[in-house]
Amino acid sequence: METTTTTYDENQKIALITSMCGPLMNRIKLLIQNPQKNKQLAQNAHLNSLIECIAEHLLPQYCVSNFQNPKKLQIMHSLCFLLASKIQSVFTSGVIRTCIDQNWDLKGYKSVLIRILQEMGLEADDYKKIQEFFDKMIQSQNLQSLSCIKATSQYLRKANKTNIDEDDLKNPIVSFQTSFQFVKEEIEKFRAQNMNHSCFTVLHPWAYDLDLVDFKYVINRDQTHKITSALSGSQDAQVMWLSYFKSQLSASADEFFGALKEISIMNHVQDAFEANHNVYKIFMLSNNFVVSLNDHADQINQFVSQIIGSSDLNVLRDQLRLTQGSRQPTEYVDENRFFKNFKISTEPDYDVLHQFVKETNLVQLTPDQVKVNLNLKRHVFKIKPVQEQNSNLFLKFTNVDTDELKDLEIKFDGNLAQFKVGEGDCNHFVISNDKKLWESQFMIIQKDGQYYIRDLGIVHTSRVKVNSQTALQIHQGALLDLGKVVHYHVDKLIHEAVPNQESNPNFIVMKGTQANYKVDDEAILRARPTWISADENKDLVQNEIILENNEKSVFSVGRSNRRDVEIRLKAVSADHCKIEYNREVGWFIHENKKDRLSSNGTFVFMKSLQQMDDHEPSDLIPLFNGMTVSFINYELQVRIEPKNSDEQAANQYETVDLTPIERPQSSRSQVSAKQEAQSQVSKQASLRSQRSQAQNESVYDDSMGATKKQNNDSSAIMEDQKSNRSVVSQKSLQQVASQHEEDQGANDQEEEVKSQRSNHSASQKSLRQSVQSVKQNQSINGDPEVDNEEQNDNPAQEEEVRQSIASQRSHRSQASAKQSVVQNDEDQPVVEEQQDEAQVYQEEASPKGSVAKSQKDEEEEQKQEIQRSFSQHHIGEVDDGMNASIRSAKHQLIHSDDEEDQQDKADQNKSVHESAKGSVKGSVRGSVQGSVKGSVQGSVHGGDDEAQQEELKSQRSIKSLKSAKQSVAQEEQQEQPNDDAQEEAQAQADDDQKSMKSASKQSLHEPSVRGSIQGSVHNQSVHYEDDGNVYDKQSIHEPSVHEQSQRSIVQAQEEQADNQQQEEQQQEQEEVQKQEEDQNQEEEQQQEQEQATSHHTASVHESQHQDADEQPPAEQENEGQAQQENGGEGGDAQE
Repeated sequence: METTTTTYDENQKIALITSMCGPLMNRIKLLIQNPQKNKQLAQNAHLNSLIECIAEHLLPQYCVSNFQNPKKLQIMHSLCFLLASKIQSVFTSGVIRTCIDQNWDLKGYKSVLIRILQEMGLEADDYKKIQEFFDKMIQSQNLQSLSCIKATSQYLRKANKTNIDEDDLKNPIVSFQTSFQFVKEEIEKFRAQNMNHSCFTVLHPWAYDLDLVDFKYVINRDQTHKITSALSGSQDAQVMWLSYFKSQLSASADEFFGALKEISIMNHVQDAFEANHNVYKIFMLSNNFVVSLNDHADQINQFVSQIIGSSDLNVLRDQLRLTQGSRQPTEYVDENRFFKNFKISTEPDYDVLHQFVKETNLVQLTPDQVKVNLNLKRHVFKIKPVQEQNSNLFLKFTNVDTDELKDLEIKFDGNLAQFKVGEGDCNHFVISNDKKLWESQFMIIQKDGQYYIRDLGIVHTSRVKVNSQTALQIHQGALLDLGKVVHYHVDKLIHEAVPNQESNPNFIVMKGTQANYKVDDEAILRARPTWISADENKDLVQNEIILENNEKSVFSVGRSNRRDVEIRLKAVSADHCKIEYNREVGWFIHENKKDRLSSNGTFVFMKSLQQMDDHEPSDLIPLFNGMTVSFINYELQVRIEPKNSDEQAANQYETVDLTPIERPQSSRSQVSAKQEAQSQVSKQASLRSQRSQAQNESVYDDSMGATKKQNNDSSAIMEDQKSNRSVVSQKSLQQVASQHEEDQGANDQEEEVKSQRSNHSASQKSLRQSVQSVKQNQSINGDPEVDNEEQNDNPAQEEEVRQSIASQRSHRSQASAKQSVVQNDEDQPVVEEQQDEAQVYQEEASPKGSVAKSQKDEEEEQKQEIQRSFSQHHIGEVDDGMNASIRSAKHQLIHSDDEEDQQDKADQNKSVHESAKGSVKGSVRGSVQGSVKGSVQGSVHGGDDEAQQEELKSQRSIKSLKSAKQSVAQEEQQEQPNDDAQEEAQAQADDDQKSMKSASKQSLHEPSVRGSIQGSVHNQSVHYEDDGNVYDKQSIHEPSVHEQSQRSIVQAQEEQADNQQQEEQQQEQEEVQKQEEDQNQEEEQQQEQEQATSHHTASVHESQHQDADEQPPAEQENEGQAQQENGGEGGDAQE
């Protein structure tokens, strides 16, 4: 954490200590006392005892011992600030959000609590039990997250499943220790967002690191000096801002008033907040939903003093004690370890603070006060705009980091003055899929009929992308992003004159009215890098950019060395962007007049660098159609579309006087308010001293009794006033009732006119549908000439009908106007009285209804005229449709005759194919048998001459097969879609059949040919049949019902032929298998014969060996050589 301040004065130290021991501890205690979720965790006695020990014993002693150490005070205040924030999310955030982020907030609760114990002096072994307790709970809930998210997402996936059943949500209710109503409200909120259910099916187990997340991005600057200086008029206001916005100098207005509401709830004066709600609303609208210490310090002081001054309690200074009696020791921590630094007893030791902070006390609440249910869940503010919006705003995710958010579209209809988008519960559109969005990412504001965007990001700020049509103005302190790899901070910007260009779709002013333009004789821009991606080489970045408008006004930026500003990073394009100066518009950046945009984009951050450091909201930036808003790697495309008539009728806005408010509902000056606050503080101190001297309960009972008596007296007075008012206003009520009856009669007449109009529109719709049905029938029957005639004639007829109706309407309107003038003269007093009451209904409030009657007659005549005209037109269209259907029927009959002739020819071709197929089948069988016989004979005899003869025969058979293939190919090429060509094809098929028969006869005597004949000829025959089918399809020009039936017959015949081919193939395979079995038997017989011959030779050898024993050695050697030679010959023969 960055600590820019090393010393504090006494008032700043008191403000920090009061914030830690007062409102922050009060938030923690009351959130645990009133949980919406994790109720069993909130009821854990040992954990509550540990929190109470820290708040009432350890923390006061820590502050006293480190009063002279500002760094220690700042660190402990930051930890208490984070602990209150984490506990609020643990006990009030939604179940769906907790399932998706896998208990991110509970992980933060554990980490911050352990860090506080470490700061108090405990070692790792001292808090081991508390760590194990949190880990077990986190693991248990995360194991149930997937089943819980399935139970809730079924209602998000099925929008028509309106009734949410409690039995379906038992698992999330039990696992996260909450109620059915709590889960139901969250489901209904996500349903209203109309998000894709896939956004609620992916879990993201984000890892939490206290130092790399909160201390790095959230609590990274010490703003204590600036906060206390700006709010020097009220210590309560200082404590309030430090407790809720300690790292910010300005905040979103709805978040500020949300914190003020929370203080009023803890102070038991929520009625005081509700009484000033209208004042708060006007303040937010007047200041564009931003509260700033620099601009609104006096208003902040007055707002806070009003809430605190409405009660005897002061949760901004005192700490509330909720438990009765002595505190029980906790088992999660060894409290003996604290004794080396602190003094711990069963009774609180809060008075130790009085030596430095005298105006803080530990206030004991009674059991009745503790039992009061306090809802500390953060809610959104829904405020209507002061002007209606006639267009809808759409933001579509085009580039994303999480895949489930791809193409997600956010719609804003402008019926709210403010619309926030982010990850937290206080947003109008909640996105729980990415923790990088943080609490609130940006807000959309509807002002003067224009949409604006304001960035609220803390961890990652939002940007505007440069496109081919839009240029962005550069302002003092702007941050430029080139290719998402380097950020340049514009720390010096001088203009020759103050720019006067306003925002438009092609040029956007990023700073708005708060721009601080510096003017000099020469325009100068200077920028320096503040961040470079770790994947890039920092030495390749230009450390300083200086542009002067003395010789040129356009400066190119890119990776190429031909650019004016060279940035040699691989993510920067060669021609990335241009920075230009113009006296009218100032300095601006763009990518105009380029063949294509840069690969990784050019961006300008919405916040200045100073606004980022102070965590302030950005200025208002107008939104136009086609813009691109970006944060991290997300990009949102802006689309603005005009509303239709129904949406415009549903517009919601209200008239509010936005005159600047100097004092919120108070006629006293600021000095008197301060004096009253001081007197209130003294009064509270006296009450506390009385409570400490006497018994707390008796004092409280007395005060409550007095309050009840006062309330009873006031209620009696109010009853008397009501009775008096009722008597006085009886006559006026009767007059109002009579007037109401007259208005009701006028409303009934208006409703009757509306019903007639709706019936008239329904009749017109039915006539149009009948006309369309006739047109569709004509288009199906197929008569393009009739369709063209109708298309040409319909507009003229409709125009004639419109003109006749308009002329009749003008005559009737003149007559009705005369009657209305006479009637208005008679009813002038009544009309004037109604104008005084409501100017909106001036033309519709006449009780006689003569105008309505004339309108009724006019509408009836218009209805009859339109029906007559459309009926005549309808009869003409029916006649044309029947003529077209007759022509199409004739057309079908003509084509059906051609199709029958073609079918007969196809049947003839089929018979030819079947005969050819039979001949091929015979040739295949003969060739297989011959090949088997030849192979068996060759294996038995083994003669070389016979093998050569077989090879010659096989070559001759192959040549004959090639000639057959060529003849079939020639036949296919010569086929034509006419009768003569079919006769030639039939003759050619007969010749091919004869050649195939001759080839099959030759193959019977040639056993070397295996299965090649079968495959080649069979494939050719199938191909020939397929070609025939294609020929039949091509011969049909326009399909009809008869043609479709013929096609179905052909397809059935083809399927039957295929089935026959499959059966024949199976039979052939069976025959081949039988032949192979016969061949195997013959080979076995041959082996038996060979074995017999081998036995014979063996017996001969044995006899020879016996004779050799009697021969001399020389004869034995000769005999052995001869035997080896015979053995070699025998081996060759056997092989």
